[in-house]
Amino acid sequence: MHRFALDFERATGRAPRQSRWLAHDLDALGLMPIAEAWSSPAPLVDDDAATGWEYVMAGSSLGARYLVRAVRRLGHTGERGARFLERHGASEDWREVQHRLSAVDTADAARLARMIDGARDAFTHVAACLARGADPANEEHVL
Repeated sequence: MHRFALDFERATGRAPRQSRWLAHDLDALGLMPIAEAWSSPAPLVDDDAATGWEYVMAGSSLGARYLVRAVRRLGHTGERGARFLERHGASEDWREVQHRLSAVDTADAARLARMIDGARDAFTHVAACLARGADPANEEHVL
């Protein structure tokens, strides 16, 4: 997720936030970040495509709300391994994206297509990042 957060922030021009929380967690757990992705996305020039990426990142806060309970049972806290889940899950990101999306003119098919394409690209990228991080042959992220 750290690799995706870095790439998300780069693609959308957002200030590092999620990536910093995740870097803290990696450090607390004695792990190193995964190296830059094989095809890190270029900064997006289309605001609608960026909204698609934001939809994906903000939507992950819903999963964070669920996962944080499980990692707390494992002994992790916001100071030790669960900072991202705690802060991302408590963020207003999902509500803010929903609010922005509710203001979009649904008759604007071209704009909707750009948003959907952005979300698809982000989902594809996050899946590739997570698969790369979960690959046991990829030992570059372990100290």
